[in-house]
Amino acid sequence: MLSPLAALAAADPLGRSGAKASSFTALEAAASYSAILFGPPGTAKTTVVEAFATRLGWGFVAIDTSMFLSSGLSNVASRISEIFAMLMQLKHVVVLFDEVEEFCLDRLNPSLGMESRMLTTAMLTKLADLRGRRQVAFFIATNRLTALDAAVTRPGRFDLQLFVGTPNLPARCARFKARLHAVQAARAAASALATTDAITDSTTDSTTDADAHAQLQAAAASAEKALSTKGVPLADVVAAQTKLSAAAAAANMPPLPVCDVQTAFLKLTAEQEAAFFADMDALGVMPPDAVTRVTDYVPEIVEYIAAIQRNGYCYEANGSVYFDTVAFAASGKKYGKLDPSKIGDEVLMAEGEGALSVSTLAEKRNSADFALWKASKVGEPAWPSPWGDGRPGWHIECSAMASDVLGDQVDLNSGGSDLKFPHHENQMAQAEAHFDCCSWVNYFLHSGHLSIDGLKMSKSLKNFITVREALSKYSARQIRFLFLLHRYNEPMEYSENTMGAAADLERRFAAFDTSLGARIAEAEAAAAAAARGERGAPTFKWGKEERELNALLDEKRRAVHEALQDSINTPLAMKQLEQLLRATNIFMRDLPDATRGASLLRSISRYFDKVLGAFGVARAEREISSKESGGAATPLQLVSALSAFRDDVRQIAISSKKTKSKSESATGSAAESAVAADLATDVLRLCDELRDNVLPAVGVRLEDRASGRAQFSLDDPVRLQAEAARKRESAAKAEAERLAKEEKRRADALRDADRAAVEPKRMFEPQFDALFDRETSFGEFDETGLPIATADGEPLSKSATKKLIKMRQKHEKVYSERNK
Repeated sequence: MLSPLAALAAADPLGRSGAKASSFTALEAAASYSAILFGPPGTAKTTVVEAFATRLGWGFVAIDTSMFLSSGLSNVASRISEIFAMLMQLKHVVVLFDEVEEFCLDRLNPSLGMESRMLTTAMLTKLADLRGRRQVAFFIATNRLTALDAAVTRPGRFDLQLFVGTPNLPARCARFKARLHAVQAARAAASALATTDAITDSTTDSTTDADAHAQLQAAAASAEKALSTKGVPLADVVAAQTKLSAAAAAANMPPLPVCDVQTAFLKLTAEQEAAFFADMDALGVMPPDAVTRVTDYVPEIVEYIAAIQRNGYCYEANGSVYFDTVAFAASGKKYGKLDPSKIGDEVLMAEGEGALSVSTLAEKRNSADFALWKASKVGEPAWPSPWGDGRPGWHIECSAMASDVLGDQVDLNSGGSDLKFPHHENQMAQAEAHFDCCSWVNYFLHSGHLSIDGLKMSKSLKNFITVREALSKYSARQIRFLFLLHRYNEPMEYSENTMGAAADLERRFAAFDTSLGARIAEAEAAAAAAARGERGAPTFKWGKEERELNALLDEKRRAVHEALQDSINTPLAMKQLEQLLRATNIFMRDLPDATRGASLLRSISRYFDKVLGAFGVARAEREISSKESGGAATPLQLVSALSAFRDDVRQIAISSKKTKSKSESATGSAAESAVAADLATDVLRLCDELRDNVLPAVGVRLEDRASGRAQFSLDDPVRLQAEAARKRESAAKAEAERLAKEEKRRADALRDADRAAVEPKRMFEPQFDALFDRETSFGEFDETGLPIATADGEPLSKSATKKLIKMRQKHEKVYSERNK
């Protein structure tokens, strides 16, 4: 049986919700909240609300209010009643609105049309009924709260306000969860104490206990009254909770659950901080030399603001402190260094201030001023300051922490291009106001935006991908290659295509690393064999090929250096390295003698190590020596020994299959020869099994080469098995295509044989239409069997007749060849 929320989604009375019933049953069974959005599904704002609900673990259904009127005014009440009858069955409901004014303005407002007034009246009536049930906790407005604040907070409308259309959705969710916890705990406690007779039925021998119980009853009644009062402010809810908790303690009752906002926020940030550093470690990002945390720096931030105030560049207003841009400019300092065109952009300024921008215009002296310190509201984190309890503004924290670590001069500051204004501009102005100087940062590096499949990455669009999700498909080194293929200050796209290209390039570099290392190892082995007198001395003298490769190495060294001097042009630098890679591979292919150019190849290897190491994509660590590992063999040494053994066994098996048995020709022992051939086949099959299935499962890639010595490398087993699966799939597809082509060839051969058996003068008869792939028949023929009219009696044109004559002449040749 479906839960009420699942039933609401499944019934879909408006045909627009698009919800899945199965996704809500478990949520409601766990007593989670059900978020019901009255607004058009599929809009950007609806997506934001759904993301908000999803982050809090709520079920979500969007109901298009315009559909209430789709069947005419007479059906408005019945359709609304149908929806709210289902809502009444839910345990906990959060009702959200997209278009606030439709439900918050006075229902008799003349600016509303008849349909809107009728809809508003019906909706408000049903909302009042729904609000009367205790399990319905909140109504939340989601849009345009600044203009409609008075209407929204009118009694009987909303318990709490939440502007979910904000860029900082995680912080909004965390803040609301804290408020929700506090109000919900107080409501639950008040409801339980008001409906139970446990306190009044208990007998006490102490007048003090009776007084305490009476105070507890009064506090419970007061809390219940506060929670049932329409439009109760959050401050009254918190006060009622505090009073109830104190009364419960006086009556020796267990303490009521209270949400400590400060602790909750610190806990949340600590969790996110740990997750961030774990992601950075997984990506191979080096840890910073110093880590600064805003919550650790609040006293320093307060003093930092005080210094700015002493210098005359800020002012206090209602417990908040604002930076005075006019006074800053009047002192001769420049505000707007990074992008003067953005100064005064109210949209960017509002985004920069975030929640601090709401209802602060009246406090500012100038529209371009911004908050350094903001007085905290009830339910928000707060720290003490000379201006009252509050919290730092967004920009001041960076200025204060960077100044503490780096002092009054910063050489390089970086961040996304969207931080240029207002964040970096304000950050720089704050520091210059604090130190009373004219230049704090020498250089800024602003990186381009990351897009996902052509769209800016955004949680509201649900097109984001986490670091851990990316690492589940690609290695950290492959992701770094994606960044290297784009200039740091230009937009970069993450998609299957771009990551596929980056992964392919990374594999080419890894394969080159393995090939180059194997070639150098072969050269060292040859030199050792020559020292033992087992082979001739190695060739050190350079030939034409060595000289050409050395010249190219010098050329690419200069080209890479110039590319990096050109504002760190890593795409061009990688192109130069790739060209050097290809040339080196050609050199090793054309000169199979491992002793040729060994010193030059070592120089190329060192150069790749240097550049790729600087890029953060250093090649695989060279194997440690047995001595460094306590005498035990390293993984690479074990793989090398196994690969060498397989090479020898494989070559013996190949030779055994290729060489005809001399004993068979001498003694006629065909049976012994067949046994030897079968054994060689089995050995080769096992060698392939080791290469394709066994070794990839433990992270070893093995590639057979024409020289008879396989090339091996170590990699992620999951990635290797995925590669093996793709190879098997590709091989199976190729085999299926081969069989299909073979079948087509057989069918074509049979068809051609059947055609060749038909006499030329009869080939155009209707009974042979299918054999000669004709879609229509001919109706009349001349004495030679050549068609002269269609089946409908329409005479054939001269051009059509010429084509038929050519076809018959061609068939006559085939017929005569067959019947020679």
